[in-house]
Formats: sequence, structure tokens, C-alpha cells
Amino acid sequence: MSFKQRFMEYFLKKSNSYNYYKKESESVAQLKEDFKEYKKTTDDYLDSYNHLFNTLFLDYELHPKPLLSGLQGICVELLSFCDNVCKKYDLEWWIDFGNLIGTVRHGGFVPWDDDTDIGMMRQDYIKFNEVLPKEIEKYNLQDVITISYRKRPIEGDKIDSFLQLFIIDKNHEGKNALLGGVDVFPYDFLNDYDPETFDDLYYESKLDYFRDLSHGEGLEKSLENLYENLNLSMDESKYVMHGVEGACGPRNLYKMLIVDKETVFPLKRMKYVDRMFPCPNDHDTYLRKVYGDYMKIPKSIRTHSRVGNFRYVKDAPEKFQDYIDLLKGINENFEFD
Repeated sequence: MSFKQRFMEYFLKKSNSYNYYKKESESVAQLKEDFKEYKKTTDDYLDSYNHLFNTLFLDYELHPKPLLSGLQGICVELLSFCDNVCKKYDLEWWIDFGNLIGTVRHGGFVPWDDDTDIGMMRQDYIKFNEVLPKEIEKYNLQDVITISYRKRPIEGDKIDSFLQLFIIDKNHEGKNALLGGVDVFPYDFLNDYDPETFDDLYYESKLDYFRDLSHGEGLEKSLENLYENLNLSMDESKYVMHGVEGACGPRNLYKMLIVDKETVFPLKRMKYVDRMFPCPNDHDTYLRKVYGDYMKIPKSIRTHSRVGNFRYVKDAPEKFQDYIDLLKGINENFEFD
């Protein structure tokens, strides 16, 4: 093959490669344009739906149907039971997270919610853990209220974190079904902190805390180490911070929650459905720290969808009412002495 032939072959190959890559580049560019158009259209749809949901949930009075109202009713009675236990032992607690949004924005539950969250300072939280089993046993609720702890995976182990109370139907189509629950989150007093470095310190101290528990240090010693590392206090102090067991902090579900003590205390009671439950003193500052503009329905929402487990169960509303009546009777006749 002559040099000319070899050159022409090389040139054609390069030309074909060039044309191929040119076509590919054009395809990628077109794909990007198509994606932009698709994203704009999708965003327009989402904005439209979000506007509709804000109109429905903020400007109309909506009421849940029997399934959802039954599940919410069980949660309210479970909250009332916790409230009564806390009154008896002089413990403070408050409505927290999405339920606090619901209190402020809707006067109760966020319309699609069927779960409850509460907060407690560490000393009250420890005491609550101690006395709760006694009160459950006193009212023969051992087969009704289940005490559990959310598990955190640490180095191959699953370590207990925050307290959870569940009401479980153990005869739902041959398996267990959750009817209601309360997540109880501990909070700590913080003496002082450096905002520039605290996120990293918090994250490392949180890991150390769960490692201590995993290695058998015991809760008391693990808390002692945590308190020393983060400059925390069991006694009333300048700031209130979400405990390391919960859902706030760097690399977590919600951003770090540190507020002045006066943001939380003194607690005030606000209407929650048909009850009055304690809430942070300055709920607006508290909620904005976690959610930003909490008065709008967000474009993306989180749901538990427990109501879906019972949508085709005929006697579900009646079953829910049995649990509500049982707990309501106990709450109305709760003994505080």
C-alpha cells in the first residue's frame, strides 16, 4: 500500500471518528436541551400541585375519614397517657417536629399524619423511662403499649437510641400492625459552643457515644463522656440542643437544632385536636430553625402510610374505637397520687 493510500485510509478513519464524535456531541447537547425542557415542565406541574395542596390544606377545613381519624385518635389518647404520667411525676415534655407544625398550622395533626413526636430534657427523659413501665403495668396495658427503642447501626451492632411507644394490633391478618406510636426525643442543655467547629465536634462525639454503648461502657458512663466532649449540662443552662439519639444534626434528617433556653421554656399549652398539650414557648423560632418556612405545605412530604394497612379491613374503624375507648377511660380516671 502506497503512502497516499495509507494516508487516505487514516484520514477517512479520523474523519469518521470526528463525524461520530460530532454526532455524539450534538446528541448530548440535544439531550441536555430536552432535559431542560422536561425539567421545566415537571417543575411547572409540581408548582401547580403544591399551590393546590396549599390552597386545600391551608384555606379549607378538611376532616379525615374514619380510618385516619381512628389512627389519629389512638395517638391522641397515647399522648394524653404520656401527659398524665409526666404530670404525676412532675416531668416536662413538649409536642415536637411535624406535630408541632400541625399544632401551629392546623390545630392538631398535619392532615396526612398518623404519628406523634415529643421532646424532653435529659433528666426528665431518664425519669420517664424509669416510671413509664410501672404506669403501664398499673393499668394493665402491657399487651396494649409496647416500649421499644429505635436502633442505630454502629460497627455491626444495633444500639438503642430514643424511646418509642407503640400500640400494635397483634391479630391483623396473622401479623402485627402498628395502630399508633409516640417517638420520645431527649434534649440536652448546652453551656456554650463555637458555631464554626461545633458540627464536626457534634458528629464525632455522637459516634463516640454510640461506640461507647456498643463496647459495653454503659449508659451512665457513655453520657458522662458525651457531656464532657460537648460541654453539656444536666442543669438548666444557656442553650437547648437536640440529643444525639434523634434526627437533628450534621449528616442527619434535619439540620442542627440549637436554640436559646428561652425559645423552649417556659412551655405553654396549645390546642392539639381537642386537647391542650405543652409546646415550646417561642414555637416560631423553634420551627424555623428546623424547617424554614413551616407555614407552607412543602413540595416533598414524608408519610408513614399506616392507614393503607387497614384500607380494606371491614372492622378497622370499630377496632380503632375499642383502643380509643380503653385509653380514654384510663386517661379520664388516671390516678395522680
